[in-house]
Amino acid sequence: MKKLDVTKMNGKMYKLPQGYYAIEGRFGDQVYRNDNGKNVTQKIMGGNNKDDIIILTDKGVEKLKLVEVAELEVVDPIEKELFDDIKSEGAIYPDKKITNVVVEIEYTDKQVTAKFERNEKFRDIVKGFDYSWNNDEVVWVKKIKETTGLADDRAAELGNALLVAGFPIMVLDETVRENAINGNFEIECNRWIYHNKNTGKLAINWKDRDQSLYEIARSLPGSRWENPCVLVDVAHHVEVMDFANIYGFKFTKAAEKLIENHIEDLKLANKVTPVKIKKEKKNSLEDILDTSDEVLDDLKD
Repeated sequence: MKKLDVTKMNGKMYKLPQGYYAIEGRFGDQVYRNDNGKNVTQKIMGGNNKDDIIILTDKGVEKLKLVEVAELEVVDPIEKELFDDIKSEGAIYPDKKITNVVVEIEYTDKQVTAKFERNEKFRDIVKGFDYSWNNDEVVWVKKIKETTGLADDRAAELGNALLVAGFPIMVLDETVRENAINGNFEIECNRWIYHNKNTGKLAINWKDRDQSLYEIARSLPGSRWENPCVLVDVAHHVEVMDFANIYGFKFTKAAEKLIENHIEDLKLANKVTPVKIKKEKKNSLEDILDTSDEVLDDLKD
């Protein structure tokens, strides 16, 4: 793999700031630091000038200049050797390894990637953690979002699962590498309660195969099934929160906001005390006659 001082975005080549490089065949958002080989790209967006692109690295905003393909330069071989040494130091092997080939795990704030040769056992593991195949980058990718947790936790969790299964791994970040070895990470939660914006209801969703959850969730008041969720009116938020606490569900920020807004609306609701009308009970003909001066003709002798 050649290290380049340019990257390719939107079909054009752009010069990288000093201290950063891209790897040939991994253009786009794959930008690395020279000192530790870490993928540092966080966000890419178009600049004000069509010939510029803005890249947000951990050093701040850098504007990349468009360059001609002829200007491409391979990074110094000494630097490449240094990077290879760093990668070698980042590789760890389980005591019961099933292969000598190393799985390369990289991550940014937005995604975690895993690169390995074709292997069904490896494929089953990454798919079990919701990774999908990216044919352009030739890697397995997991996008990071609110319900996945942090990228370093997901990288450590995947690394741990691969090590347990006998796969050597390479993770450049020492902390993540140690966390993968020691199982020190927050396990990804696969049970979430969302705000279904189409219905305005709370949506209960889970990815594990616990079939009993369906019956339990459907026992909540007013619930109904709308694939792939059980919907419950926010008015029953107390029951839903009890359900979440018992069965390990988390609420998204949108769901929490929906509940908060509903509670505030209840505080502002117009409350009244209705008057209860007491109806007198007529027990007998004698009671009826005693309470009226007028006697029905058909009751007279």
